[in-house]
Amino acid sequence: ALGALGASLLLEDWNKDPHPLGSGAFGPFFDGSAFAIEGENRNDMTGGELRACAMKDNLFLGLGWVGYSDYPADPYIALSEAFLAYRDEGIGDIVVGKQWFLEGPVNNTRLGSLMSFDRATALRWQGRAGKAELDLAYLYDMLPTSSERREGWAGRAQFGLWNGTVGLNALYDNDLSDTGVSCDFCFPVLPGTLDLYGELGDDAAGSHLQTWGAYFPGLYQSLGVDLYLEYAKRGSLNSLTSASVYKEISDGWSGLLLFKDVEGKSAVFGLGIAREFGHNK
Repeated sequence: ALGALGASLLLEDWNKDPHPLGSGAFGPFFDGSAFAIEGENRNDMTGGELRACAMKDNLFLGLGWVGYSDYPADPYIALSEAFLAYRDEGIGDIVVGKQWFLEGPVNNTRLGSLMSFDRATALRWQGRAGKAELDLAYLYDMLPTSSERREGWAGRAQFGLWNGTVGLNALYDNDLSDTGVSCDFCFPVLPGTLDLYGELGDDAAGSHLQTWGAYFPGLYQSLGVDLYLEYAKRGSLNSLTSASVYKEISDGWSGLLLFKDVEGKSAVFGLGIAREFGHNK
């Protein structure tokens, strides 16, 4: 991770000027992150991500690479995103390519979430219908890091309710010829002090899934600390209790504290540091 952290410092100069590519065009810009985590029982990890983007009128091009070393496994390097997006105020956003799927309130793990993947190669539309935010996608491959392609369809509708949000999700899996559904929510039960969130449903295989989580906005307002606590469970798999703590130390630098307790196994703690850099820092 030291190499990634050093490279992040060198790339800062690249983004000082817009680098125009012609009328209505800007880019390329670079941003990314680097991290190092020291965990118990040799659960150490170092790595980083580098992203490049360029814009012209209503078009946006994004490319990203991720790499990490998770001892004792071999280092992993892969294309994390490669997409072309078109934005229109009337139509919405149309995105094609490898992209992130991180909608919904779940933060620490995808175990108890219908969208068990965090990225997919897809043709996707995001827009609005009245007060609802809509997200529809044809998933060419919902497991892009696997050697086998997994095809399907996904949909999400999100609404504002009682100063919070409610989301309805559906995921059709072509291999299983069935559809999973879930409902997620996030509400400020003690405004400014405690937010509760979660997700409940059944996946396409018929396994019940659930996540219960808590976020403490008062800690961020007073100390600049983000704290997420979660309990997640899917079907017969062991449940997972987790905590993640983030604290910005200085411009672009953050400290990390991670906790993971898998049912039937010893709990694991991790302490780390991360740095964000580039255009979107």
